[in-house]
Amino acid sequence: MTYDELGDAAIAAHDRQRDLPPDAHEALFDGLVARLRHRGPCLDAGVGTGSIALPLAERGVPLVGVDLSRAMLAALRTKCGGAAPFPLVRGDLTRLPFADGVFGAVLAANVFHLIPAWRVALDELLRVVYPDGVLLLNLGSTGSVPEATQLVMERFFALLGERGTSLTGPRDEVEFHEAMVARGVVAMPPLDVRFRRVGSLGDVIDWQEHNVFARPSSITQEEASRAAAAVREWASDEFGALDLVQESERTITFSCYETP
Repeated sequence: MTYDELGDAAIAAHDRQRDLPPDAHEALFDGLVARLRHRGPCLDAGVGTGSIALPLAERGVPLVGVDLSRAMLAALRTKCGGAAPFPLVRGDLTRLPFADGVFGAVLAANVFHLIPAWRVALDELLRVVYPDGVLLLNLGSTGSVPEATQLVMERFFALLGERGTSLTGPRDEVEFHEAMVARGVVAMPPLDVRFRRVGSLGDVIDWQEHNVFARPSSITQEEASRAAAAVREWASDEFGALDLVQESERTITFSCYETP
């Protein structure tokens, strides 16, 4: 499946994974707005369905969104009644269709693990930001997960074989930070937001089945659904019920940098 062929289930799984409790939601967007205020236009690189861009736009941040997936951009427009809430551009982060130094800020979240040439993407993001601009970059969330969740995830990817673990992108935040500093930017204090995620074991399996962004694109939806069905059967035997509540402690970190 390509990112232009995403179905409703995949898009819903993408958005569900990004839902936050109300207090964490407010803390995240208060922190982002404080760092973006008075910076000029902000590029949301990998805007997706607008889970970050739309709340920022509601808070008065001027935005442009770019994404490689037509399906995701269409879903964003659908959320807004069919009209783009701000300029939307289909584009590749390794070949951004913008002139040099046209944005005061760049925001990118949950996208670098999908980009084999992620260092090229960093160069492009830096190219389009003008001096004294900021980059707010996130690689995903971190934290602990319950043992049952961990076992279910391991079994799902084991059933997919080696291809199930071949995502691209930076190895970890250390490698990513070193790449940024090597490009001459100045590190600023990060934005950390902690929250608790609560769901069932069945929710975990459903998300794994449909979230194409958590697995390589070479894994077809049919393969993922077969693996998920096998995991449901195993988990029912192992844990007794798929409605077993799972609580995890998570942290969203936006690394913040300023251009010289």
